[in-house]
Amino acid sequence: MTLYHGTISSGAENIIKNGINLKRGKSMVDFGQGFYTTPSFSFAKSTAINKAYKTNSYNKNNYVEPYVLSFEFDEEKAKEKCK
Repeated sequence: MTLYHGTISSGAENIIKNGINLKRGKSMVDFGQGFYTTPSFSFAKSTAINKAYKTNSYNKNNYVEPYVLSFEFDEEKAKEKCK
């Protein structure tokens, strides 16, 4: 299963370079602090665009791009590890 994560350029670069850090997520969000993914590319894309828009509106001197990262998640392997 392919999962997607919508972010901005600096977030994507950090994830690619350092991996996923669950402690970097915001604590006051829908399901608590963590790393959010979705099986919907369009939802991840809209999330990335919204994040870029908000960041660019706050930081007028530095333009950031929206990014969507994809991850392959093996459901069968996950089920085996839970046994």
